[in-house]
Amino acid sequence: MTTISATYSPEDNKIRLYASARLDAETFRRVKDAGFKWAPKQELFVAPAWSCAREDLALELAGEIEPEDMTLAERAQMKADRLDAIADKRAAEASGFSRAANELSRAFEFGQPILVGHHSERKARKTQERMHSAQDKAS
Repeated sequence: MTTISATYSPEDNKIRLYASARLDAETFRRVKDAGFKWAPKQELFVAPAWSCAREDLALELAGEIEPEDMTLAERAQMKADRLDAIADKRAAEASGFSRAANELSRAFEFGQPILVGHHSERKARKTQERMHSAQDKAS
């Protein structure tokens, strides 16, 4: 059995529905038809603005609408923290790709050209391709 709680925030004029488990198909359709959108990072349904119909649906599903615990500033801070973590992760990945490209480029540091027709040609071209791919991913 899925339990649903509802909150309203006058700061941003939004109704939020918190479900304890996945909604059944009929309830999901009613929530979507009322204009609620799924917010995956927050794991809730949110209505872009208050309306009588949305309030009636929230009251029907949850029984009561409580005041929102989290302020708009707290939500913004959570989002900023999440985006900072993503930026740090991307910077670390780019640094790793840059190091890999530098290591691969050492095969060509003395100016030895790729010898066409030589048994080493295939490996040299593959190394060059991997180096260029790592450089592209680093930027």
